[in-house]
Order: sequence, then C-alpha cells, then structure tokens
Amino acid sequence: MKPQFSSNRVADFVIRLCITLIVSAPVIIWTWDTVKETSGSDVIAASLYILVFCALWILSYFFFSSLSEVLSPGNKNSRKENEENK
Repeated sequence: MKPQFSSNRVADFVIRLCITLIVSAPVIIWTWDTVKETSGSDVIAASLYILVFCALWILSYFFFSSLSEVLSPGNKNSRKENEENK
C-alpha cells in the first residue's frame, strides 16, 4: 500500500522522487568513489569471486533439487527401496 502524501498526483510524485534521491544519493556517491579507486587486478579478483560463488550456488541448487526429488514421497525409486527394506 502506497501512502499518499497529498491529494495532487504530481505533488505526490515529486515528493516520492525527492525522497528517493535523498536516500540514494549517498550510495551513488560512495559507489562512484569506490569505482574510481578500483584497479584492474581488483576487477579481475571480483569477477573470479562472482564466478566461483555462482558456480557453487548452481551446484548446491542442483544438489538440493535432486535430493528433494529422491526424498519426495511420490518418487518410484524411494517406494521400491522402502518396500524392499520391509
């Protein structure tokens, strides 16, 4: 639910825009200062870190999705194993 600051839609938009700019300005300024100070080796290290993190995330996603498939009650293989163990 969006709060209405005034009955005029244009004034409401301007107020929301000003609040957004006030909140986001320090983040943009800090980010730009960080980008200016970044060297080439930092960019390579950051991209390698992102690639490794994404690869680990994808592997864990596949692991947990296959584990949930094996452990699901509707799985035929899990039913066979449960019947053989009884």
